[in-house]
Amino acid sequence: MPRIVVRRARPNLPPISGGAIILGLGLGVAVGFVLGELLGPVPARALSASIRPAAAFDPSVRALTDRARAALDGDLMLRDCGLEVLPVGPGRIELHGWVADRRSRARAARLVGDAVHADAIINCLLVHGEDDLPDSRDESDADELLA
Repeated sequence: MPRIVVRRARPNLPPISGGAIILGLGLGVAVGFVLGELLGPVPARALSASIRPAAAFDPSVRALTDRARAALDGDLMLRDCGLEVLPVGPGRIELHGWVADRRSRARAARLVGDAVHADAIINCLLVHGEDDLPDSRDESDADELLA
């Protein structure tokens, strides 16, 4: 005996309009941006700075330079280099002087960065044998560059 199957067609749903798609994409971007701002790396750093004890965070420039000098003087390799720590603004310091090699330059910046919680540590250290080489251009080359 033949079997008869009755299927009902679903009613035709209207197609999704372009405005709804754009609205959904915009809402997704906005939610992603807000979550990125709330859960990103910058708020984590700000939170860890607020948890840090008040004695460890002293915003005065003099305290920053004193701690940076103490960190450099405490290192045996960098003690004899005679490096200078100069304040250049609120929460900003610069390292000046000459070191023997690139490794010492990076070591000084890392030591100061670990010892001092400054807004900016600007590494102006120069390396013997690299930064003290004379300019190899002669006067005729300099004139050609200006023309």
